[in-house]
Amino acid sequence: MNKRRILMVVTWSLLACSSGHAQDKDKAAPPVLQLTGGGEVARWSGEPLDDPAIGENTIDWQYPVFKGGDKAALERLNAWTRTVSLAALFQDDALLQKAIRSKDSGVLALLANDKAARESVMTQSKLFVSLRFARHITFDLHIEMPGQARTTHGISHRIFDFKNGREVPVKSLFKSNAALELDGLLMDEIALGLEEKKASPSDIEHCQHERPFEWGTVSIQSGSKIAVEFPNSSGDSAKCGEAHYILSGPAVRKLFLSPQDFNKGVTL
Repeated sequence: MNKRRILMVVTWSLLACSSGHAQDKDKAAPPVLQLTGGGEVARWSGEPLDDPAIGENTIDWQYPVFKGGDKAALERLNAWTRTVSLAALFQDDALLQKAIRSKDSGVLALLANDKAARESVMTQSKLFVSLRFARHITFDLHIEMPGQARTTHGISHRIFDFKNGREVPVKSLFKSNAALELDGLLMDEIALGLEEKKASPSDIEHCQHERPFEWGTVSIQSGSKIAVEFPNSSGDSAKCGEAHYILSGPAVRKLFLSPQDFNKGVTL
C-alpha cells in the first residue's frame, strides 16, 4: 500500500471516529429550553355560556419546549410537558384526548369557538421549568379558575427524569421516613415565622393545620434544600403569611436517597 493510500485510510478513519464521537456527545448532552408552546385565548364572544363569568376571562396556556440531546428522549420529554399542561387545563377527558391529538393552533381554536370546551377548562395552566440537575428537570405547574366567591389558585411541582424518559414521583427520591421528618421541619418553620410576628398560639396551630406537608408542595432546590409552597389563598395569607418555606441543611440532606444527584442545579 503506497503512502498516499495509507494517508487516505487514516484520514477517513479519523473522520469516522470524530463523527461517531460527536453523535455520542449529542446524545449525552442534556436538553435545553428552546421556546414556549401554547398560547392565549381571548374572552368568549360566542353563544352565551351557562356561567357568563367564565367567558369574561382570557385563557392562558403555556408549556416549555426543549431541544438537544437524544432524539427519542427529547420527544418523550416534549410530549410529557405538553400533556401535563393540557391535563391541568381540561376537566373533560374526551376533550383532553382531542386536545392532545391536536396541534397547538387546533387547541386554541377549540377553546375560542367550542362552548362545551370553554365551559370545561381552567383559565390558566402554565408549566414552568425550574432547575435541571444531572438527570432530572424540575417544573412548577400553576393553574387558576375564577369562582363566584374568589379565584382558585393551584400550584404543584413535578420532576422528569430525562435519561429514563418518564416522570418521577417526588416521594420516590426520598427515604421512607422522609414525610414524617419533613412535616416536623415544616411545622417548626411555620411556628418560627409566626412567633417572630408575635402571633398567638391558636393562630400558629391554625396555620400549621392549614399547611400540612404534602409531596405535591415540594420543589427540590439542591441535595440539601427543598422549597415547600402552597397555593395562594387570601384568607390564609392574611393570617399565616407567605405560603413559601425553605427547609435546608443536613437534616434535609440525610432524607434524600441520592442527594448527590441534586448537587448542581442549572437554571434554564
